[in-house]
Amino acid sequence: MSSRRLYQSISKELEFSKHGVISIPEISLKGPFYHETITINKLSENEKVSLKWYDQLKSVCKEGIKKEIIENIVVHGSYGDLTFTNYSDLDLTVILSTETLTKNKLLLTFKRWFHKSLFPTILKIDPLQHHGVFYLWNELIENYSQAILPIDVYRHAWAFKQVEIQFRYDKLGQNQSDNLSLITSKKLELPKASFFKQGYSMYFMKQYLSNLMLLPAFYMTDIGKPTYKKDSFEPFYNEFKDLARPIEIASNLRKEWPKTPSYFAHFASKLSTFPKLKSLRKVIYKNRRIERTIKNEIIPNMPILTQGLKRKLQN
Repeated sequence: MSSRRLYQSISKELEFSKHGVISIPEISLKGPFYHETITINKLSENEKVSLKWYDQLKSVCKEGIKKEIIENIVVHGSYGDLTFTNYSDLDLTVILSTETLTKNKLLLTFKRWFHKSLFPTILKIDPLQHHGVFYLWNELIENYSQAILPIDVYRHAWAFKQVEIQFRYDKLGQNQSDNLSLITSKKLELPKASFFKQGYSMYFMKQYLSNLMLLPAFYMTDIGKPTYKKDSFEPFYNEFKDLARPIEIASNLRKEWPKTPSYFAHFASKLSTFPKLKSLRKVIYKNRRIERTIKNEIIPNMPILTQGLKRKLQN
């Protein structure tokens, strides 16, 4: 099984499965193999001050380490390089302890920790969080695929404990990532089927815009040049010119994104512990201006971008 497909399977099992031990198939890499060591440092005292939630997430990390289910939490994305805005969600990688995936007791402890401690804390930081966390464990690190997440991401990250990660990976060739940019663009072209079944709430609009702004990074991965997300926009704009207009509009919305009301953050975090009510956070918070921009300026231009991606990837 490929590293990426194994990762997708195990990450779902970790958070949502009701079984015990996870069955882990052997990972198969084609080679040739590359080795890269990345050191992820802790934040300085001055840097910590900019993150009001630092101590709370640190406490959650210490709890997971004490329970022997994780070794560390790594923060990347815009909170990782400290360029965050009102729009920013929390991109985390949880480094799992060696036996978490193979011992029933530890796996069940992990699930409780995730749903009772980690996820509610994430929602306090970003109530509109629309994706889960990333995971690393020893076997995956030794058989890594950059189709999961480019290694370069970890050069722009910090961790609660300094950590050195020794990746072994095979070269990502063109089409090895299943043309994620084209698949995603097609979904964005017909958003009522994939994103807006329950209406144009802030949660679903942010999910839509975030997927749209991932297209440059997905495209770079598709052509065998995995790139840190922030560094993927310029080469994408240079190659696609006016076709990339929907992404430019999305990026402007990101810059102007309103601050999420504090009452909603508290509400979303509390709801996360009640399975029958937690989906309410996805539908009740709205913004008509952002909705009009998506409907009138982004969606109508998506078919042209999709066709442009198709032509480039077929060449």
